[in-house]
This record gives sequence, C-alpha cells and structure tokens, in this order.
Amino acid sequence: MNNEAYTIVALLKSCTDQKDLQRGCELHADAVDKGLLEGNVFLGSALVNMYAKCGALNKAQDVFDEMTTRNVVSWNALIGGYAQSGCGEEALRHFERMQIEFVSPNAITYACALKACTIIRALDKGQRIYAKITEKQLLRGNAVLINSVIDMYIKCGAHEKAREVFDEFQPQDVFSWTTIITGYIHHGNVKEAFSLYDMMHEKGISPNGVTFTCILKACADAQALYKGEEVHGHAAEGSWLEKEVSVANAVIDMYAKCGALGKAKEVFDNLASPDIVSFNVLITGYVQHGYSEYALGIYKHMRLNKICPNAVTLSCLLKACGNMALLESGQHIHAHILRVGLLGRDTVVANALMDMYSKCSVLTKAREIFIEMHDRDVVSWTTMIVGYVEHGFNHDALKCFEQMQLDGFSPDAITFACVLKACGNIKAAKKGQNIHALLQKSMLEQETLVVNSLIDMYAKCGLTVKAQKVFDQLKHRDVISWNALIAGYVQHECYEKAANCFHCMQVEGFLPDAFTFACMSKVCAGFGAFQLGQKIHSEVVKYGILEKDSIIGTGLVDMYANCGMLLEAKDVFDKLPNKTVVLWSAFMEGYAQFGKDEIVINALDKMIQEGGLPDSITMTILLNVYSHRGLLVNGQSYFELMSEDYGVTPGLEHYTCMVDLFGRAGHFDEAASLIKEMPFSVNLTLLNTFLGACKNWENLELGTWAFEWGLQLHENDGASFVGMSNLFGAFSMEEDTGGLS
Repeated sequence: MNNEAYTIVALLKSCTDQKDLQRGCELHADAVDKGLLEGNVFLGSALVNMYAKCGALNKAQDVFDEMTTRNVVSWNALIGGYAQSGCGEEALRHFERMQIEFVSPNAITYACALKACTIIRALDKGQRIYAKITEKQLLRGNAVLINSVIDMYIKCGAHEKAREVFDEFQPQDVFSWTTIITGYIHHGNVKEAFSLYDMMHEKGISPNGVTFTCILKACADAQALYKGEEVHGHAAEGSWLEKEVSVANAVIDMYAKCGALGKAKEVFDNLASPDIVSFNVLITGYVQHGYSEYALGIYKHMRLNKICPNAVTLSCLLKACGNMALLESGQHIHAHILRVGLLGRDTVVANALMDMYSKCSVLTKAREIFIEMHDRDVVSWTTMIVGYVEHGFNHDALKCFEQMQLDGFSPDAITFACVLKACGNIKAAKKGQNIHALLQKSMLEQETLVVNSLIDMYAKCGLTVKAQKVFDQLKHRDVISWNALIAGYVQHECYEKAANCFHCMQVEGFLPDAFTFACMSKVCAGFGAFQLGQKIHSEVVKYGILEKDSIIGTGLVDMYANCGMLLEAKDVFDKLPNKTVVLWSAFMEGYAQFGKDEIVINALDKMIQEGGLPDSITMTILLNVYSHRGLLVNGQSYFELMSEDYGVTPGLEHYTCMVDLFGRAGHFDEAASLIKEMPFSVNLTLLNTFLGACKNWENLELGTWAFEWGLQLHENDGASFVGMSNLFGAFSMEEDTGGLS
C-alpha cells in the first residue's frame, strides 16, 4: 500500500471518530479518482468502517460488495456497523455468509455477532455462537468478549447462564460487573444486584459512572434509602459527583424518590453546574411528595440560572400548579409553552396543561386545548374524562368515552375506572353493565383498579349482589376492594352484611384504613352496635389514625351519639385537634337527637369563636333546635344571616324548619307568606309540616289551603289525609272525616 493510501486510511479513521460523513465521502471520491481502491483490502475496509460508523449502511454495503478481496477486518466493519445500528438480522446474515466464504471469525466478529443476537433476542443463535467461542478458547482474558456473552444472556432473559459465565471467568473489569448488575436491575432482581455491587466493592473493583447510575436507580425504585446512602458515600469518595453530573443527578433522584428531599436539595446545592436533568429530578421529587410550592421555587432558581425548561420540566410544573389550584402560575407556564411553540409538538405537555386547567376548575379551557390537539393519545382522552367526572359532568364523560372508542383508541385501566365512577355517580346501571361487558373482552378484566371501580359502580347502583359477585371473582384484592364493597352495603343500609365483610377482611389479613373505619362507624350507628363500635374505636386508637383523619372522628362521634352514648361522643370530639364543619355538625346532631338543645346552641357559638363557619347541614340542625324550643326570634335572626354572614343559601330544608317554627309559634300568616314566596317548588314534607301546625292551633282555613295544595302534588298522600283528619278531629267534626277517608 503506497503512501497516499496510508494517508487516506489515517484520514478516514479521523472522519470515523468525528462522524464526519461529508469529509469521508470526499476522501472516498479522491481514492476512486486516484485508483487506490483496486485490490486494496485495507483502504476498502477503512471505507466500510467509516460509512458503517457514520450510519450510512447502504454506502458501506456498496463498498463492501465492490471489494475484490475481503478479510476479517472488512467483514467485522460491516457486521459491526449493522449491529451498532440495531440491524441484528442483517448482521447475523453477514456473519453466516462470512463463514460460507471461508473467512474465519475472530474475537471482534464474535462480539459483534453476540450484540446482534442481543438486539433481536436470538438466544438460540447466541448460545451456538458461545459454544464456538468456548471451542476456540477465546474467552479467557478477553474482557470485551466475556462482557458480550454476559450481556447477550442477560438481555435474552437467561440470567442463570449469564451468572454461570460470570462466575466461571470472574472478570476483573468494571464493564462486565456493570453489565450483569444492570441486567439484574433491568429484570427486577434488585436484591441480587445489590449483592453483586457489594461483592464488587469487596474485590476492590471501582465502579464507573454507569455502575453508580444504575445502582442508584435501583435504590430509588426499591425505596432502599439505606443502600442509596451507602452508594452515595462510595460515589463521593471517588469524586464521581464532580466528574459526572449524571451520577449526581442519580443521587438527587434517589433521595427524592425515597422522600429524603432535604438530602436531595443538599446534593443539588453542592453542584457546581447543575444541568436540566438536575433541576427536573428535584422538581419531580417535590411534586411527587406534595411539595408543589418548593417545585415552583426551584423553577424560579432555574430561570435565574438561564436554563430553559424542557417538556419534562413544564409537565411537572403544570402538575404542581394543578395540585395547588394555582391558576395564575399555570397560565404563565401556558404562555411560555405557546412562546416556544411546544403545545402543538408535545402531547405530554398538552395533556399536563389540560389536567392543570381541570384541577383549577377551568374545564372549558381544558376542553378547548383537547379540541385543538392534533395528536391525541389515550392519556389525552382519559384526562378529559377524569375532568368531566371530577366536576360532576358524568354524562359528558360517558359521551367522551364513546367518542374515544369511535376514534379508534383503546381505553386503559384509568379510563375504565373513571367511566365506571361516572356510571355509579348517576346510577347508570345499564351503561355500567355495558362497560363491564366491554372489559371482559379486554386484557384488563383482572386489573385491581378496574375491578374495584366495578364493585363501586354496582354498589352505588344498588346492585349489591353483582358487586359481591365481582368481588368474589377478583384474584388480587386490596383494601380498596374491601372498602368499595363495605361502602356499598353501608349506602344501602345492609349493615349486617357490611359487618360480616369487615370481619372477613380482617380474617384474610387485610389492615383496615381510615375509610374502612369511617364506614364501620356508620354501620355501628346504623343498627346501634355500640360494642362493635367500641372495638372499632380501640383499633383506630391502636393504629394511631384518629387524630390524623377527621372523617373517622366524625364517624365515631356520630356512632356514639346514635347509640345514645353522648359522653363518649363528647370525649372523642374533644380529643380531635382539627374540628371540621362536618365534625361540629355530627356533634350537634347527636345532642339535638336527645333534646340537649342548650349544648347544641353553645356548640355553634364555640364553633364560630374557633373560626369555623356553619354549612347548610349545621344551619338545618340549629333551626330545628330553635323550632323545637319555640325560639322564634333566634330562628328568624339566623335564617336571615345564613346567606349574608355564613355564605349559605337557604334551601328547602331551611324553609321547612322556618315554616315549622312560625307554625309552632302560631304565626300562620308569616308561615304562609314564606311558603308562597319560596324561590323553589313546595314539597309535601313542608306542606304536611304546616298542616300539623294548623292542627295544633286549630286553624281550619289555612290547614284546608295546605291540604288542597298537597292534593295537587300527590292526590293519594296518606300523611296529608291523616293530617287533615286530625285537624277536623280537633274541631270535633268526626262525622265529616268519613268522606275524606
């Protein structure tokens, strides 16, 4: 080979290293013009290698086919190029062709062929190649080849074979150790990966950046904080956090996913030059653990560092805004997305934007983004459906679900769970059954999330037998499965079945959660099972969740009150640190049931003193108390203040209380005026309340007026006839009541 050919070979190597395809093509043309290619296997091989490494496989193949003489280097260049580009089958075809042409493969050829087997998961071919390598005794001392064999076995799922090779040759290079550790992690065997990492450390083999990154990811996924801290220490000893920002990012991510956000922030703050990934992993960690305000603070820090957010950053920030209902911040991010033109190009960002607007209760804007999307995916449709359901637009959710299928999208588990919730909310049993039939044709029939939603839907629709049947067929139950069934029985007052279900749940080893206990307190209240209630109370205390969850506390107060155990109800009430309006109402209702009106009135005053505001239910309880005690002035005063001072719009139940209050006090003109001026339709309960007052005060004229109005609403209402009969009886007109009955 002359000097010119040597020069071109050297220049081609430089082009290969720099991926400079254009310059490589110029050198190729120069070699052809000068007639240097004919019979020159070295120059031909260098050209094949350059084209292959630069991704121009067609050109590499053309040069290779034109070569009159080929050697193992030529074949390796082509086979390696195909393998590097992910064309495993083409690489293996040339590997076989090479041997047909009596060119003997070397260690590099076998490494390339093994990579090809790895790409297409051709375990059988890989094993045959390994047999040839063993026969030629090429493995001993060849770290690259050992690593290729281990990698092939690992990625083809033959972990035991990979471990056999690893244990037999005991490689001392970091690459083989990293390969097998990464393989175990990839296939979920974190315990074995940790064991190998420890062994590697004991043997004094220093991990590289890839090793640290992989093992830290495993710690994050397994929530193994103790191990993550140990690995962090090793990485810090080798200055890997300074040498490779990817290792530092893996440390931040590990701490963030394990909930050690203080440590994650500490590592982040010590970075000399954090990159976009550094910011993203910290922001994601804050959002995942509910610290959305901190995530937005990191975003400001990011902008000050002049680092432009990418799609991952923006999606996380939108989630943070949605979680905190920060509409204005979300709108600013939306404006930035529009400025950089990301909305039309990134479906993930568009989905996050829809979700943010939905959570901020601007469903019209979410729908607008959805309609304008060019490339919707299943998440887009599901996000829209979730938004509809969360805001009570259940019919719209079901229409959206139908359109999704018409457009050729297959619902996922979350989609099915949401539409089943919509069916339950509106008692659409038939629609729910149709969706159940659709589920049976899919691969999601045993998905716990979906089946739990099915149980809940059937229970809410009153089909408790079907709910029980679905529950019985579920292979992998969780606490939510039990809760859905128990809640269904409670809703339909099947208290004994709910109690049996709770017993079975505990027998099967499931620990009840706050929702379970809240349901069971309703069961105990429903049929006066105070002994079971006391057992529930003791379990709640044992698990330490009474003070953490106001729903349980409210349930226990309600349960004790319904069982007539007012001192116990007060004891629970007094111990609860966070008193919600629902808790106050349960406490007041309990005492009101037993005529403890003074305590109810005092409780309202105390509630307001502590900064609480009564709601619609609280006002109903209070007005009932004033009515029973005949405190007309107090009742009128609170009725007038409801809307102005407490933001509670009077409803039919409040008007009924006031009619009762006026009636008991004998103020019939005021009661009748209130009925006539009501902003909504009168019902029989209100008219019968008024009729009862007329009987007590022997007001035949207004009683007859109320009775006749009641007949217009329901001509066969028994309560109205009884009330009118009693009114006539009060006037000693028993002879006329025969015509009425």
